[in-house]
Amino acid sequence: MPCLPSTLERKWPDVIIPTIAVANYVVTVASTKGLHTKQIVDLSLLGQESKQYEIKRVLSETELRLGPVGQPITVYANPTNFNGGTLAMSEQNRNAMGFEVTWRAVYEEEPAVALRSMLVDYGGCIIDTVTGPDGLNRLAVDTTVTVPTVEINIDDPDAPIIININVINPLVEHIVVLPLGTKRYLIKSRKYKASLRLAFIMGDTATNYLSIDEGLSFYDGDVSVKLVSKPIYLLADKPSVIEVLIWVDTPP
Repeated sequence: MPCLPSTLERKWPDVIIPTIAVANYVVTVASTKGLHTKQIVDLSLLGQESKQYEIKRVLSETELRLGPVGQPITVYANPTNFNGGTLAMSEQNRNAMGFEVTWRAVYEEEPAVALRSMLVDYGGCIIDTVTGPDGLNRLAVDTTVTVPTVEINIDDPDAPIIININVINPLVEHIVVLPLGTKRYLIKSRKYKASLRLAFIMGDTATNYLSIDEGLSFYDGDVSVKLVSKPIYLLADKPSVIEVLIWVDTPP
């Protein structure tokens, strides 16, 4: 079902509500959505001449008060002769408002002395907060949330393995074998004094590699070495020490 706007940029769109009830200066309708104070509405009933009224108050989701057009907002009418009839609001201009009116609407007096910023429903009622059994403060909304069984697997690797490769002759490929259970690893040159090359196939440090420039490190945190050990190949462009840190998840 499409959502119909209750207001346009400058106008209120048409609203037609059949079978209204009128009693004790209160008009009861199916819904007051789209109805606002100072709108001009027409009441009609078969066999009677229609008559215009001004909305003076929107009391709730189903009730409002009407009064003579152009009269003060506290002057109400009790048009019981239209009980069972129809209320119609033709498209019309929205209320003219200035900056001062907006400030008045959002200003909260002492002791707050602040501009209000709060959630409200379409009738202007504040959506309050409540404190739950766990002591947390939440929006007071009617909702039910059903969560199926949730399984959470958290990888908590043991203390890392440290491997130092002393590079005496640069541009020579070195192999590091990631052991079974490896979950993550980090590679850097000691004191960041050398640029490194990383590859996953023997010989690729000369042709198809990832550069780890001076001052940088490489970290892979999405590793799953389960069946066979996994080799990586490293090469430094100058004499240095390649430092490798490996986190391994060992069986309990």
